[in-house]
Amino acid sequence: MRTERPDRKQADHAPRHDGERGGARSKEREIAFRGIPIVPGVAIGPLYDTAEIPAETPRRTVSADAVDAERARLADAVALSRKQLGKLKTKLELLPDEAQHELAPLLDAYVMMLGNSRLLRGARKRIENERLAAETAVLDEAEAIAAAILAAKDDDKAGLYRRAAEIREIARRLMRNLTATPFRSLKDVPEGSILVAEALTPADAALLDPARIAGVATEEGGADGHTAIMLRALGIPSVLGCAGLCHEAARGAPAVLDGTEGTVVLWPGEKAVERGRESLSAFARERAKLGKLRRLPAVTTDGEAVELQANLEIPAELPLIAQAGAHGIGLLRTEFLFMNREDLPDEEAQLASYAQIVDAMGEDPVTIRVLDWGGEKDMEAQNSGIAPTHGGPNPALGLRGL
Repeated sequence: MRTERPDRKQADHAPRHDGERGGARSKEREIAFRGIPIVPGVAIGPLYDTAEIPAETPRRTVSADAVDAERARLADAVALSRKQLGKLKTKLELLPDEAQHELAPLLDAYVMMLGNSRLLRGARKRIENERLAAETAVLDEAEAIAAAILAAKDDDKAGLYRRAAEIREIARRLMRNLTATPFRSLKDVPEGSILVAEALTPADAALLDPARIAGVATEEGGADGHTAIMLRALGIPSVLGCAGLCHEAARGAPAVLDGTEGTVVLWPGEKAVERGRESLSAFARERAKLGKLRRLPAVTTDGEAVELQANLEIPAELPLIAQAGAHGIGLLRTEFLFMNREDLPDEEAQLASYAQIVDAMGEDPVTIRVLDWGGEKDMEAQNSGIAPTHGGPNPALGLRGL
């Protein structure tokens, strides 16, 4: 039976069972799941389930004389969360370049949400006005913001889902710190394992070692989220949106994951394993073939030359431009100069940064886009009162220009 859900990109989420569910069926009967193909490639190996310990967050109110204590608890959780994200950023150097470049802007966004953001302002007001416990206030405000985002009239529904997911992710981090709930540990995943989880956050994905983890399969997630982007950057064969997978999975159970087809087979028979090995070999041959093409000139079939240029988010991405075969930067985003700092870069600092990038590109062209800081974003310099806030007749315009 096929089931469709609008938020999961045409995936067939109904698991196909060849035996009974759970412990009643024989573990030698293979069970196939179909989800959303995220990262092409094939993994054959044992499962490693890593379900998170759920945070207990019952709704709770406090007395009037406990309001200050709840505000202090929230402040402590914010400080701890910022510290954790700072440590995570230091670990980025151990990741492949593409993964670093994908996660760094996301972590910057998380840090900004831990500044003078709507989430924290709203949570503080709920503590004061409704006398809610800090974790209840955070949850209520996060869900209110997420609901408002998802209700917006925007053709980019995937973008709206990503923004809502970011709000909920930082709220979960705060709630875990408020309730002292342990975070998922990925240190002990055996080499060659296929990681299985109900959900995987981008921060979780950043801790994955592509040299150790053969594949990733989750029950939740979609093709357009940050986790999917991170997994693509890491190059780990992955399938998301496999409903019911965790119920059937057992640590150490053999499995075949096909990130190209979007399938996961538990307790595979000989034919399924052989198909997996054939697909693995075919994928390796295809990658080797395509790898030779990136150095070739970009020319259409009728002989027209096309100039391929890069979209640069942060300077650390510079080495990837040559690796991808691009010639020049078609869009250099300048927001990185204004992130994670409480002051504004002066003209000399900006000039030095741009000059470094232009020099690195040699004779190739560089197109610089001036500051594009929308009204929905937070800037540390604004929070500290140095930079102007999004005021005026149309605050949604934000800050634009150098």
